[in-house]
Amino acid sequence: MPGWVLECKAHRQFDLAGWVDEAETERVNARQPFAAVIAKRRNKATGDGYVVMTLEAFARLIRDDS
Repeated sequence: MPGWVLECKAHRQFDLAGWVDEAETERVNARQPFAAVIAKRRNKATGDGYVVMTLEAFARLIRDDS
């Protein structure tokens, strides 16, 4: 996705803070405006997973979308 860094995870235990930090570091290095973590839920379909980002990134996203 242009403009995005997506960190995709499928782990037994969630480390949301660590994953978001990793995605944000990669976003800065890639000079992209947005980063998010896609976390697959255990024993669930991929579409039942979560998308996680910082509140600051979410605020920029909805501000840019309007």
